[in-house]
Amino acid sequence: MKKHLTMAIGAIAATTALAEMVTVTDTMDNLSGWSANANWSTSAGVAETTQATQFMTMQTGVAAPQAEGDWVSAKIKQRIAVGTNGLSDANQYSTRLAIVGDTSGTSGNNAKAMWTRRDNDAVPGQIWGSAISSPKSAIDATDGTWEFGGWNNISEIGLGSPTNATSDWFSCELKITKAASGYDILLNYYDSTDSVIWTDDSLGQTLPSLADKSIWYLNMGTEYQFTTAADLTKMEVDEATLTSSIPEPATLGLVVAFGSGIMLIRRRFMI
Repeated sequence: MKKHLTMAIGAIAATTALAEMVTVTDTMDNLSGWSANANWSTSAGVAETTQATQFMTMQTGVAAPQAEGDWVSAKIKQRIAVGTNGLSDANQYSTRLAIVGDTSGTSGNNAKAMWTRRDNDAVPGQIWGSAISSPKSAIDATDGTWEFGGWNNISEIGLGSPTNATSDWFSCELKITKAASGYDILLNYYDSTDSVIWTDDSLGQTLPSLADKSIWYLNMGTEYQFTTAADLTKMEVDEATLTSSIPEPATLGLVVAFGSGIMLIRRRFMI
């Protein structure tokens, strides 16, 4: 797992300085940096599970949004395999990506994107989509708001058949931004070329399970319908990335020092 600072140019009180985002990236070479259910394994830089209800939480978190405009994003590069039976029931949730407020978050009931298969009349399992879950209650995670943007053909993620096939590598990104009131959630899916094939949002959510947490974490895994009604046989993850727009405290000190140095140099040249 790598933790690094992504550099960007910013301005502080009319002084040009370096603003930095904090990014944690795991290339899944091992699972030492994760709190995981037992049926996850890793080989050749790919984590995988063939079982339902298998969750993992990244043990390194990032600073939660504090001020309006601050954000945290979680992104995974994944691949799924479908089974021999197609899909017998409609709207079956399969995999998920979540942002959670603690390292033991195996449930991921804070803010999550749920990838799903849908049984359409012509070809069972030929359609896929996703929904954003943003629970309103910290106690009852089912008492929440669902946003759903529609359906796509499975060919968009490289599945040529609804049975006995493996998708291309595709990515899911969940981004939460502090808004003037509550939080705005953005969901993007990308195909193997990193082009957006799905986007949806859920605006003004209170997210009580996250709002009082200073550190947020990435959570991912399979849902309980994964191997049964959804008829998936494997979920693989090649890379997981968690990013915060808020610099670390030490970095903030460097920014202030850099800005002060620029101002001092300017004063000296103006004398």
